[in-house]
Amino acid sequence: MKKEELRRYREAREGLSPEEVAELDRREREEQAFEKEVQLWHGRIFREEYDFYFDSGADARDRARGINPMSERYIRRTDARRRALGFAGYMDKEPDLPSDTRGWVREMQRDGRREELETAYARVVVEEEAPREIHPADAPEDVQRALDEWLEHDTSLLPRGLTQPAEILAFQIFSFLISRHRDHARPEAADLLRTKMPDLDEKEVARAIDAAQNSWCDIYE
Repeated sequence: MKKEELRRYREAREGLSPEEVAELDRREREEQAFEKEVQLWHGRIFREEYDFYFDSGADARDRARGINPMSERYIRRTDARRRALGFAGYMDKEPDLPSDTRGWVREMQRDGRREELETAYARVVVEEEAPREIHPADAPEDVQRALDEWLEHDTSLLPRGLTQPAEILAFQIFSFLISRHRDHARPEAADLLRTKMPDLDEKEVARAIDAAQNSWCDIYE
């Protein structure tokens, strides 16, 4: 892939002067930075479109048949947010509503409408931090035992960029919670991280949780 990228890079600059090459390099750097920002905001606001990364084999088969394997509560919540923004529910077939959420984020970013993106993201944060129903089987000690087993057998690859032990553990905890509850659970992830690393202060916990969440977006660049 690197060889192919290098070939395309050279072909695009063939016959150009040093000044023209420098200008093309500058434009490409700006476009790459722009697309990275689009990816970041899209991953923050429309996280349901990235849930498939944590699918089991059965979940993947359901998605292939057009069935969303997430919990009904999660689907209702995310679809309500999407429709409030003018989009069809995720995986729904609603011809009267658009579904190109990434195109919308790109348009907002290109038009400098950052405030609208921040408002949409704020709603996601409120949803995630709202109290959720806890099943009796999800008692703290049961979750702890299940997490310990998960960590012992987890062989998934970690995204590049996570170097601190707290960040790495936070990412693993999120992976565990999503596979177990089919939901995003930032408060519960923070509680589990505090339990596993009690010496962390609250700022360190927040930084580790933020780094783990942001890494989900980076996976799809």
